[in-house]
Amino acid sequence: MQHPRLLPRARALAVAGALLAVALVTSPATAAVERLPDGGAPAFQVTVPDGWTSARDGVGNLRIMAGDKSGALVLNLVAHAAVAGADLDQVAAESLKVAKAEPFSAAEDAMVDGHPGRAYVSRVVTPAGALSIRLVLVRLDDTHLASETELLRADANPAQAKALREAILGIRLVDRPPLQT
Repeated sequence: MQHPRLLPRARALAVAGALLAVALVTSPATAAVERLPDGGAPAFQVTVPDGWTSARDGVGNLRIMAGDKSGALVLNLVAHAAVAGADLDQVAAESLKVAKAEPFSAAEDAMVDGHPGRAYVSRVVTPAGALSIRLVLVRLDDTHLASETELLRADANPAQAKALREAILGIRLVDRPPLQT
């Protein structure tokens, strides 16, 4: 049975808008380091690779895209007990459904910056082409759920896949607010 507040919160995690935007839209900002959220903790802190762009969308996602649009990362941090305490398989299934992606074909243990979680493998076909999806969900505490979505074009070459893997290495989960200057 679904928790009544789970679906709206799962939508915040969802890669739906992000998938369409990431599929082949140019993102405006290039930055060395991004933080999501800007203040508070926990938070993602990401080193954006040279040649990649970053942008925030209207549902709380930070999108980081390869310059050649072959791969992207979508990060989200939900601060809500109903989602953070929810069954990760259910959150993944609902998020992928909202994104109009295929149901996950595999689930496995995974990590984001040393924090254990679960990864869900799927794919979606967009007007721009097919994308492989690896959605990683990490329960950080009783009220926070981190979502890292890795997107790679189906026709990506090995160098492009390697660039995505290297971009993932720039992701950190930090447990303290940024220093005030």
